[in-house]
Amino acid sequence: MGCADGVANGINTVHLSYVREKTGHALIGARQRVPREHIDDPVKSLVMGLPPDLVFRTRGQLASDILADAFADGTVLDFVCGDEVYGSCTELRVFLEDRGQG
Repeated sequence: MGCADGVANGINTVHLSYVREKTGHALIGARQRVPREHIDDPVKSLVMGLPPDLVFRTRGQLASDILADAFADGTVLDFVCGDEVYGSCTELRVFLEDRGQG
């Protein structure tokens, strides 16, 4: 979205893809990241049809939410990887370390 004049110009989706060698992959979780500017602006929120109680979450927080749901469902992961947005997210790293997740 940065190429489209800033990340506030659109909604991004955070995905969890489950991958197995020689088997393939499947998207098993997702959350939409709505820019803070859209949530904080009552007119934009109304026009977009956002729920009035929607709270801004960073991509790292959304990733933690998706992973928490996957773990609660019994999903076992060998390791978790992501791009630099997630690698620099201390909250996500602590979430994974607390669960002994590589």
